[in-house]
Order: sequence, then structure tokens, then C-alpha cells
Amino acid sequence: MKVYVCPICDHAMEGRYYCRNCHEFVRNPYYMEINYSLDRAAVKSEGETEIELNNKKNTIQTTQKTEKRQYHILWLFLIYILFQIGIVLYSKIPKATIGEIKSKVERLFPEKKQIKDVEDMELGEGNEIEFSSDWSYETPDYNEIVTRGEESTGLTHFAIDGKEFTKKLHQILNDADFDVIENAEHMENYIAFNAEQSEKYSYFENIKTFYLTEDFMEYYRISKDSVSGRLIDTEIESTDFDQVCFFVRAAASLLFPDNKRKQKRVEKLDSYLERLLGEETYFSERIGTMIISGYTYTNKTTNQDKMAFHISLSSAENA
Repeated sequence: MKVYVCPICDHAMEGRYYCRNCHEFVRNPYYMEINYSLDRAAVKSEGETEIELNNKKNTIQTTQKTEKRQYHILWLFLIYILFQIGIVLYSKIPKATIGEIKSKVERLFPEKKQIKDVEDMELGEGNEIEFSSDWSYETPDYNEIVTRGEESTGLTHFAIDGKEFTKKLHQILNDADFDVIENAEHMENYIAFNAEQSEKYSYFENIKTFYLTEDFMEYYRISKDSVSGRLIDTEIESTDFDQVCFFVRAAASLLFPDNKRKQKRVEKLDSYLERLLGEETYFSERIGTMIISGYTYTNKTTNQDKMAFHISLSSAENA
């Protein structure tokens, strides 16, 4: 005889899909074949009947399946808890936007480098560019800034006039047979605003570049203020290391004050030049009121070693 057994409560079912004992619908009930014995004495002597043995076997199987189901539920619950913890932790991590990062960099370097990304952009007069929530930049009309007569506040200036420096430097360079192939001149005029901190910096530069080779890869530059005309900085880049050293010595000799410490400063400069001519590839040092930076590198296109120098005034000495 076939008897259906509930896999949930292990009781015999009267029907195939519904257990009246636990009141559950059962899709796949267990079943067993039962052979009844009419000899009750034999049953008592044999101990357990066949149906009792089958019930024990089915109970063990049901218990094992129930335990597996419980483990699965436990693992799912743990995964859910870990997922919720991850969401909470992620929500507490501070998010830094690109604008916030740029703002922090600009606070650390309130020099002309903060506008290097816009140097190559073609901007009309009065255009304004938003880089972050804190800083904004605009290109003012040249005639307007000249009329106001206020020189750059975000750049340092030497006391010497840019034209006078250029004239004296060229006299020295011409005597040393510096061949200039071509020259070009352009202006970079920007104003930076920080509304939240009520800060404002102006960058008015007139830059003249003198090219030393026909491929325009070697040159020296002289930068002066677009309004006042005072010298801002000068730099050179060339594969001729002797040419670079001569230029740096010539420019520094014009910018070092004529006093008893001038010779010591020139000797100090020579020691820095020797460092680059040796194994050192970079330095940036302060000599008196000037910041002199130099480095050597290999041009990947031409595979040539190049040396570059930049001379500017320390921000603490902005006259």
C-alpha cells in the first residue's frame, strides 16, 4: 500500500498535496510502500514494524534537508548584513570633487601656474571660465587694464624694466654670437576670482620668445608685465649646455644687485651649473632674492639631451 508522508512534519497525509497535521501545501511529498501483517503476535515479537522503520528513515532525511535549508538562509542573511554595512561605510566616506581638488591646489600655489591650463585657449574679451566652485577666470580687455594702470598682483616683479633688461642682455648675447632665427611676442592676461574667500589675483604678461633653431625647439624667453613693463622672469631651453650656462650667467649678472655679495652669488650660481653638468638632473635654489631652477632631460622625439633654466624673483621679494 502506498502512503504519502509530509516532508515538513513527517506525518502521514490523507491527500497527496495537503497535510492536515501542519496545514501546509506539499508539492513533493514522500511516499512509501507499507505491507501490513495480520499476525499481531509476530509483530510484537519482531519489535518494530516496517512502517516504523520507514518513518525513522524518512525523518532522518527530512532533518538533513531542513538543516541544509537553514544554512542557506543563514548565509543569505549574513551576506545581506555585510551589504548593508558596506552601504553605510561608503556613505560616510568624504567625496572630493575635481573642483574641490583643484581649489586646494590653487590655494597652495597662488602663482601663475594655476592658469597654465588656459594658456593655449582662444578666449574673447570678457569671457569667463568656471574651473571650480571657488575659482573663476576671465580675460579682460587689454585697453581696460592699461587704463587702470595696475600691474599684476599674482606675479613677482624685478625692479628692472623689461625692455632695459632685454636690451642689456642682447648686447651680451650678441658679443657671444647668439644666433636668433626668429622671435615672437604675445600677451597672456587673466584675472582670477575667489568669491568665497574674497580673493582676486591678476596675471598680465607680455612674453617675447627668441628661437635659436629652425625647428623652434630651442629658445629663450623674457616675460614682462603687460601694464608696468617690469621684468617678471626669463628662461632658456637648449641642447647646447655651454650656451645655456652662458645665458644664465649673463642674465643673473644683470639681476644680482651690485654690492659686495654679488661675487659670492655668482660663484654659488656656478656651483649649481656644475651640478647639472654632472650627474644631477634637477635643482631649484634661492640665491639672494632670486629663485633659479634648472633641469636636464632627454627629448624623446629627437633623442637629444636638453638643459633648461628658469630665473624668477622670490615671492617674498615682490617689489
